[in-house]
Amino acid sequence: MKEGKVRHEYNYFGVERTNISDASPLSAGKQTIKYEFIPAAAKPGTDGKCMLFVDGKQVAEGHIPKTVTFIFSEDEGTNFRLDAESSVSGDYKQEDNKFTGTIVKVTTDVSPPKLNAADQKAPDDAAELAVD
Repeated sequence: MKEGKVRHEYNYFGVERTNISDASPLSAGKQTIKYEFIPAAAKPGTDGKCMLFVDGKQVAEGHIPKTVTFIFSEDEGTNFRLDAESSVSGDYKQEDNKFTGTIVKVTTDVSPPKLNAADQKAPDDAAELAVD
């Protein structure tokens, strides 16, 4: 959230950032907020489309040119209400970014997108290459 607006920032190692945001602040009351990433291909590091929804209505869309492949710090992860490790965004200070609203429920769906047979094989091939 920034200035009352739903926002997503993808931080590619601090080198490249993708930001999308609703143009309007949220109204008071309960809303359902959804973020979706659709990869362009079934391979590590792929680009893709990112979207934000509020109560089922798409409010923002962008393009993430590349994504992190396989490597994440074991102490970083998905944070809610407070980003206690390295800041994802330069818009707030580390340890001074607590969300003061109410979060009723968080659901994470990591099921793979529907892919054709060739695209389904691509991640397996990439994993084999990473091990070799």
